[in-house]
Amino acid sequence: MVTRLDVRAVETALLANPQQTAGVLKALTGHAAGDGGDWAANQEEATRAIWWFLKVARLAAEEEQWLMLDAAVQGMCDWDGHWDRWDPRNSIRDWLITLTGHAAATVASALRAQPHGARFYYEVIDDRHADTAIHAAQRT
Repeated sequence: MVTRLDVRAVETALLANPQQTAGVLKALTGHAAGDGGDWAANQEEATRAIWWFLKVARLAAEEEQWLMLDAAVQGMCDWDGHWDRWDPRNSIRDWLITLTGHAAATVASALRAQPHGARFYYEVIDDRHADTAIHAAQRT
């Protein structure tokens, strides 16, 4: 249900309590691997979840909500690591190279925390536009 919400439509609610939003993001991340059969994630749901996490991450970076940004990127990577979804990857890589400063450092930390999913964004290593923090995270 959460991943069906339009991020821009619920932006005010997401930003009203960033700590609570980070908790929701972490809870949703916990479903990436499924739950042994009671919650049947599928490829479509996984793709939707990854897109949703990316949209929340973009919002969090724009609004300098670092806790939300970290949780969103970790969720995005965890879901992609479990489900290996191609659809959002170009958009994710395009977004990663736009990040600078604290946003890049926060995302780099999240990428290092989720290497199984972050490995899919390896192409940013060769992109000269990417921040050095992102480069370093992808090299490790």
